[in-house]
Amino acid sequence: MKKLSVALATHNEEENIVRCLSSVRDIADEIIVVDGSSTDGTAEKAKELGAKVVVTDNPAMFHINKQKAIDLTTGDWILQLDADEYVSEKLAEEIKKVLSMSDQEIEEYEKSIPSLLIKHQQIIEERDGAIGNKNDPYSAFFLPRANYFLGRFLRHGGVYPDGVIRMFRKNYAYLPCIDVHEQYVVNGRVGWLKNDLMHWDSPTFKKYIKKNNRYTSFIASQY
Repeated sequence: MKKLSVALATHNEEENIVRCLSSVRDIADEIIVVDGSSTDGTAEKAKELGAKVVVTDNPAMFHINKQKAIDLTTGDWILQLDADEYVSEKLAEEIKKVLSMSDQEIEEYEKSIPSLLIKHQQIIEERDGAIGNKNDPYSAFFLPRANYFLGRFLRHGGVYPDGVIRMFRKNYAYLPCIDVHEQYVVNGRVGWLKNDLMHWDSPTFKKYIKKNNRYTSFIASQY
């Protein structure tokens, strides 16, 4: 089976990091964490769970550290996560299954992707432009993401499946590090996995406001 690397960038994620890394321990061949000089126990807990931790500064454009983590990986495929996300059991099984497939088998598998996910990608590409090259073999995958908000995972209202490109072949995708909500640039075709990536996004209204303040402050700093 192909080797899978998990890549994260962190900063003061002590309350999330154990849940995140525990969800991938059975599928990851290596875990790379680039930590932006956390002042809590994030780095120590990541090391306890077997991650290779590299401590650096904490740039406002946090995709810079995500890309650093990606660059440090050695696997055939990369699963990039945020610390407040975790892989569901069904998604973990699906990832193992897809990693065992040939390119031709992946082509066949993608024919079974639900229409909801395909429609979501069409909406994204209408907004952002075409992603990847549809004539090439599959090199990256969107994951359907379920966002936790004030007591429940949201499944309606246009916020699901919230597709995010998170699994890709080594050297076939990168982050431009320009915008906080940017897409990966992918060299190859982009498909979907079917099972959910769980996002512990806003368990309290305080965290919701704090996160959005961080985003808006960074955006304002660009003008």
